[in-house]
Amino acid sequence: MYLDEFLFRHKMTYKQLASQIGMSAAHIAILQNRRSSPSLVAAMNIFYATEGKVTFPELLRDDDVKKLRKKNVPQKVVATE
Repeated sequence: MYLDEFLFRHKMTYKQLASQIGMSAAHIAILQNRRSSPSLVAAMNIFYATEGKVTFPELLRDDDVKKLRKKNVPQKVVATE
């Protein structure tokens, strides 16, 4: 599930999620809009805060997914569906 869908379904604001994982609401908005890919630590924090509903591939920008696929990263790591 993508971050925007998670926030919508759980009626959660950027600020609420941000306070759970120690990030700014502005950074959550950037990640939700997929204008930037998160660090591994940020991705793991989001994964745990969402109880595994938002996964690392779903947080990646499309161009980052393409780069990983070109580097032959296993499909299960970069799958977004």
